[in-house]
Amino acid sequence: MKTHELDWLVEFYQNESIPYAYFKDKYALDLIQHQVNNYPTIKQLKKSAFGNLTQKELVKKVLAGFGDGKINSETIGAVWTEDVHYFTLSFASWGQEEKWRKSGYYQVSRPEPNLVLQLNFGNEHDTVFYNTIGKDHRNRFRHLCHPINKQKNTLGWVRMDIDFETNEVLIEEIQNDWIRELIRFKNDAQLIENGAFTERWTLAKDTSVEKVYDYYRYLFDIIKIWEEALLNAALDFIHKELKINTIWYHTFETGNRFKELRHTYSQPPKSIYSQLPKKFCFTETNEVPQLVKNCKYLKKYLKKTSSWNKLII
Repeated sequence: MKTHELDWLVEFYQNESIPYAYFKDKYALDLIQHQVNNYPTIKQLKKSAFGNLTQKELVKKVLAGFGDGKINSETIGAVWTEDVHYFTLSFASWGQEEKWRKSGYYQVSRPEPNLVLQLNFGNEHDTVFYNTIGKDHRNRFRHLCHPINKQKNTLGWVRMDIDFETNEVLIEEIQNDWIRELIRFKNDAQLIENGAFTERWTLAKDTSVEKVYDYYRYLFDIIKIWEEALLNAALDFIHKELKINTIWYHTFETGNRFKELRHTYSQPPKSIYSQLPKKFCFTETNEVPQLVKNCKYLKKYLKKTSSWNKLII
């Protein structure tokens, strides 16, 4: 997106600490709520591209309450479960606007900056983390060269390329450092406990194996849902705040090509660009986003067939 547009958005939200609550499969309810005008009855919803959402146990329970078969948006929006997790959202910029791109450092498709949506841990998590692992160790769970919130503890982030002329959003990246590092430290703790890992410096050696296990158990439920929590937060923001309905999401192959991720070590987990969008009812298509077609720099990439994930909400 254009630098002046990005600066305006970041400035608008920079002093906001936006609360965000999430529980497992909430994304399914939110997607159905977004689609109520298009599919106002359960029967219509089941026959649509969003029909698979109705197989979720949580969704089945909610829909069973609509005796007349009509979906009530307010009722869906009021659903709450006991396993809710509390976060905050913040925003930042990433990349820069330039006439050409010499490397894939910023990992953007167009030579323009991205808006970053950051999902940050809440106060309860931070209290547990500081009491088990310690506040002095927070930098071992994050990389300051990544688009994280420097003041808050960031679970993960979504990078988005927004085009207000074509009214499209391209999701460039969904990523986290925190969970990846925790899993690495937990695996190290197991090796240390088994006596097979004693020389290499690790967090587990520096603190204690028990503390690493305690923190891992505390965060286990979030580990299972962090991807869907991030994507759902992004879709909610795009739909409600930006009022944009056409959302694109890279496939694994297209993302690597357009972002110039030539080496295996720089490429993301494939599931984030295949299983996750499918879960959210994106449709894989050979149709090319208009914001990509309009970019002169990207014409050379369009010589090969590309597939994209597309969602209309």
